[in-house]
Amino acid sequence: MKTRARFVLERRFRQWANGKRLAAFSAALLLGLTLTSSQADAQSVCGYGGETGPTVDVYVNDGSTDPDFTTLGEHVETLTLSGLLDSQGKQYIDLTSGLGGGTFASADGATSFTILAIPDGRPDPPRVFLDPGSGGVSLLVATDLLVSADFFPGTAAKLNLVLDSQDSYGTCPGGKHTYGVTMDGAVLGPNPTATVDVKGEAVVRGSAPIPGPALLDTSALLLIDETTDVINLIPPGEADAGPSLIAGTSTAPLKPGGLFTGAVTESIQCGTAENFNCPLQLRNTIGLTFKNQGDLLYASGSFGAAAAVSPGTGNEALVLGATGVPFDTFNAAVANQPLRNTFEVGALLKLGALSGGINPPAEKFSIRIGDFSATLAPGAFVMRRIFGIKLYTFDGIVGGFPFKAVITPLLGKFVSVVAAGHGADLRPGTAILDVAIGDDKGTTPAKVVNLPR
Repeated sequence: MKTRARFVLERRFRQWANGKRLAAFSAALLLGLTLTSSQADAQSVCGYGGETGPTVDVYVNDGSTDPDFTTLGEHVETLTLSGLLDSQGKQYIDLTSGLGGGTFASADGATSFTILAIPDGRPDPPRVFLDPGSGGVSLLVATDLLVSADFFPGTAAKLNLVLDSQDSYGTCPGGKHTYGVTMDGAVLGPNPTATVDVKGEAVVRGSAPIPGPALLDTSALLLIDETTDVINLIPPGEADAGPSLIAGTSTAPLKPGGLFTGAVTESIQCGTAENFNCPLQLRNTIGLTFKNQGDLLYASGSFGAAAAVSPGTGNEALVLGATGVPFDTFNAAVANQPLRNTFEVGALLKLGALSGGINPPAEKFSIRIGDFSATLAPGAFVMRRIFGIKLYTFDGIVGGFPFKAVITPLLGKFVSVVAAGHGADLRPGTAILDVAIGDDKGTTPAKVVNLPR
C-alpha cells in the first residue's frame, strides 16, 4: 500500500504539472487536503572596502562579424552603484538605470535588448548587488530581470553582462578559497531557443609571483598584474576556459519549460597561505544569445557568484548555502478562483545535483506567485504521515488570510509542493512561480487556469 500510494501520488503531481487540473484534486484528496482559502475571521574575515565599487559592463553582439560569439561584442555602457538600497538593505546597481532606461543598443541602432522589471509587484528593480562577506561568504548576484531581444540583424544576437566586484571586498587571508557559480531562470515561449552561458572567474589582482596578463588600470593609470581562474573544475592553466555553466546547446539543452539551472563549485588558490594577501574579487560574465526577435528570458531566481572569505577546503556547503542550489527541474500549475481571489499551486521539482537535501521543519520556506508572497521561518512545518508517506504541512495565516502548504519528498530527489492562499490577483495564462526550501530554490513559468464559479 505504501509503495502504491507513493506512485499514485507522484503520478498525480506529474499530471498536474502538465496542466491536467482534475489530477490536482485527486492528489489533494490523497493528502486529505481541502485546498480553498477564504477571508480570515479576524562572520566576515575580510572587510568591505576598496576605492573601486562594483560595475556591470554591457556588451551587444549581433553575430554578423562574429557568428560564433567568441568576443564580448560592442561595449555599450558601464553601470555603477545607484546609491539606493533594495528591500533587503543592500546597495545595488539598477540594470534599468542606464542611458537608455534599461534598453541597450549598438551604436548603429541595429541591435537592441531591453532589461525590464518582472511585472508581478516585486519591490525591487532588476539589479546587481554585493553582499560583502556576511556569513563568511561574499556574494555578487544579478536577479529579478526580464530580458527582451528587441531586434537584431541576421540569425542571432547576444547580450553580455560582465559583473565585476572590482576591489570592493578588500584583502583576505591567503590560501585555498572555495568559489561557486549558479544560474536559475527560464526562456519564455512555446519553443524556446535562447542559449545561456555563465563564466564565473576568481580574479587575483596584483599577483606578481603568478604570471598573468598586464592590464591597464584606467583609474590609476598603472599597469597591474591579474590572473584569473574559471570556476569550472578544470585545473588552472591554458585549458581553463569558460563557460562555467551553459544551457541551450545541442549537448547541453534547455530543460523542460525552457529552464536553465545549474551550480558548480571549485577551490582556488588566492594569495599565499598564512599571509593576508588575497585580494578577493569576483567576475561573472552572463551571456544571453537569442535566435528570435521578441524572445523573452527571465531570472527571478538569480545569476550568482560567491566565495568563502576564509581560506580552507570543504566550504562548498557554505558557498552553496549563500547562493542557493537551483532545482534541477521544476514544473507547476495554478488553479485560480478570481471571484474570491484564491489560488491553488501544485508543483513537482527535482533537487539539484549539489543539493544536500531538504528538512522543512528546520528550514525557511518561501513562495511567490503573482502579487502573493509568503516567507515561513524554520519551525513552521510539521511532519506527518499519510499512507505511510512522510510529508510536511503548514496551516496558518499569511496577510490576514489562511495559507496552507504541503511539502512531500517523493522518489529519488523529486519533491512535490502544494499550496493554497489568497491575494495573488492572477489571470489565465502564465505566472512566474518562485519557491525556496532552505538552500534549495527555483523559479518556473506556471500555467494558470481559472476555476468555474
